[in-house]
Amino acid sequence: MDTDRNLVLAVLALQTGLIDAKQFIEVCALWTTRKNVPLAQLLVERGWMVPGDVAHLEYLTERRLTIAEGDVRATLAGVPDDLKRSLARLEDPEIRQSLAGLPGSSENQTTMDLAPGRRERFALTRLYATGGIGQVWVARDTDLDRDVALKELRPEKASNPAHRERFLREARITGLLEHPGVVPIYELSHRPEDQEPFYTMRLVKGRTLTEAAEEFHRKRMTGTLDWLQFAALLNAFVTVCNTIAFAHSRGVVHRDLKGRNVILGDFGEVVLLDWGLAKLVARPDEIGRSRDPQELDAAGLTLVGQMMGTPAFMAPEQAAGNPGLIDLRTDVYGLGATLYEILTGQAPFSGRGANDILRRVCEESPRPPHEIYPEVPAQLEQACLRALAKSPTERYGGALELAQEVQSWQEVQLRQAEEERDRFFTLSLDMLCICSFDGFLQRLNPAWERTLGHTLDEMMSRPFSDFVHPDDRESTLGEFAKLINESHLTITFENRYRCKDGSYKWLLWTATPYHEGSLI
Repeated sequence: MDTDRNLVLAVLALQTGLIDAKQFIEVCALWTTRKNVPLAQLLVERGWMVPGDVAHLEYLTERRLTIAEGDVRATLAGVPDDLKRSLARLEDPEIRQSLAGLPGSSENQTTMDLAPGRRERFALTRLYATGGIGQVWVARDTDLDRDVALKELRPEKASNPAHRERFLREARITGLLEHPGVVPIYELSHRPEDQEPFYTMRLVKGRTLTEAAEEFHRKRMTGTLDWLQFAALLNAFVTVCNTIAFAHSRGVVHRDLKGRNVILGDFGEVVLLDWGLAKLVARPDEIGRSRDPQELDAAGLTLVGQMMGTPAFMAPEQAAGNPGLIDLRTDVYGLGATLYEILTGQAPFSGRGANDILRRVCEESPRPPHEIYPEVPAQLEQACLRALAKSPTERYGGALELAQEVQSWQEVQLRQAEEERDRFFTLSLDMLCICSFDGFLQRLNPAWERTLGHTLDEMMSRPFSDFVHPDDRESTLGEFAKLINESHLTITFENRYRCKDGSYKWLLWTATPYHEGSLI
């Protein structure tokens, strides 16, 4: 049958190392929703295999089924039990039929009832994310007819009591923090057949703060700088600071702050995730230590044990394995590292591996942001570096102090913009230029450099529209088009021009065609 053939091909792809366990489950889950498409084609669509791999696997699949006389069980029996259970949870009747009776793939594993005897409530739709000890599914709540996020322990981690306790603590601490910046927990329960815990929460759709910061800096490096996007990143950062301040008021330290743990929702939500390493500072840490302090989460370099956190964003006291020094200011460091990522597009530290990064965290100072991105505002750089101080006593005393520092810079920019708007007539009187029809400034008088801070060469090396505020760009280009199309026209308009420090000044323009190919 087609299901057997597709499963065998996926198993062989896993066994030959062409895909990993996470990709195996993900492509099987995807195939259950697109059964008219061969599973091999889905692997190619995802970029995990090339057509040559498919031809090789199809040959192996045919040979395997021929040798087994069409019995798919001979191949599926070799799949690790945790993957069989994950397959069973996809709740596909044909897959369950293929797995029926195999060790480690009980059909009862698909039941997520809150109590024995109730009907199935949560239908697992697809694997959403995998972390160090847990995995998150998109699930359909059949009682309330809505999608939720369902988190459970990864099957291979479920037998570890320390991991189980950490998982339960994450759920309870997250449930304790009733705040708009923390994803709400709907319930904490267990599967009746094996007592494995799981909890459900609101499904937040969006992208991470890291992804948003990386996009901003990609645009910056290609000459399409968007300062409104930068303002949105700072606003999101202030929201994270406020969320952490609330957590601190409840005696909770996050200990793994980074942009990848912040989701920017599609509708303006800013949600801080992953409280698995959180510490209740009001009582001794209850998280069990790993025997091997160098155990790493391959997806995110999260250390479990004496040094818990993500190395590139970890405070020196964490990197040195001094849990007694961890307090609210440890999270201030994490916020500083997150701000560094917003300002530069990269983490404060990098290295050849976790140990090298940890050494640099303890011994070296981060590279000043302006050396990576010269236009980083000085006040924001100072705030960032203070939060990243090696000694906790030299950092801000709390998350709100850092948030207020960022907000004060934003307020100054707003006041300056308002002041410049009031006096833009004076500013623009002595600024003269010649612009070619291709949008490049050809000649500028010295008033441009005095007013905006850019050198004349910098201004003339890029299209003038790169310096115009994004909100004014469309109208400015429209006025520019009028001059090109009407040779005797003189027009007057206003817009905001970006200064060297990132602020904007209002300019009033009087423009007319100068000669063929140029405007003034």
